[in-house]
Amino acid sequence: MTEGDRVLTVEGVHAYYGNSHILHGVDLDLDEGEVVTLLGRNGAGKTTTMRSIVGVVPPREGTVTYRGQQISGMDVDDISDLGIKLVPEDRRVFPTLSVQENLSLAKRLAPESDRTVDEMYDIFPVLAELKSSNGQNLSGGEQQMLSVARALVQDPDVLLLDEPTEGLAPVIVDDLREVLRDVVEQNVTVLLTEQNVQFAFDLAERGYIIDKGEIVFDGDIEEIEEREDLLEDYLSVSSGELE
Repeated sequence: MTEGDRVLTVEGVHAYYGNSHILHGVDLDLDEGEVVTLLGRNGAGKTTTMRSIVGVVPPREGTVTYRGQQISGMDVDDISDLGIKLVPEDRRVFPTLSVQENLSLAKRLAPESDRTVDEMYDIFPVLAELKSSNGQNLSGGEQQMLSVARALVQDPDVLLLDEPTEGLAPVIVDDLREVLRDVVEQNVTVLLTEQNVQFAFDLAERGYIIDKGEIVFDGDIEEIEEREDLLEDYLSVSSGELE
């Protein structure tokens, strides 16, 4: 990829929660149309990296650049308006609103989007069957699909998926994998954090490994799969556990 294809660059980012220093000079980048995964153990800094990109945890040092424009220090809503959408780990669907209302509200917040709610039902058929159901009555997998659909209906340029399989039963993970395979073909650049290493490998082309707030490796998925040291030392799996 050329520099002109670079969509997002995170460079030397340090981030804190209060006095706790969580990220220590994180560097990563996303090119046009890529699906990239950020891997690591719980507490390694994956979610904080996502939150730093969208301004929820503003970097104290370093920069986040989107299509040549520095966005670190910008307001969260302004970053979202640029087309960078985070699907958080805790999903955050509106519990007392129906599926239809959740999607319609998301669409109204992005009137410039060419996406429609009906399109989301085509991508997520299970949601079409549940359009009258309130968010609080959905299963974890259904809430996750709704959360992704709410982001997608706003026609994101960059989609950040934070631990999408967290807490889901294996059969639901399989369903979500198939749906997300369709999503990543929707002309959107994706950064995915995931504890389920195989799930991430199935979707991503390239990966970063983070440990104790520092990037310790970046490369193609095939290389990570072949590196037993990386799998065991940083991801707590072995090649024999992968499909």
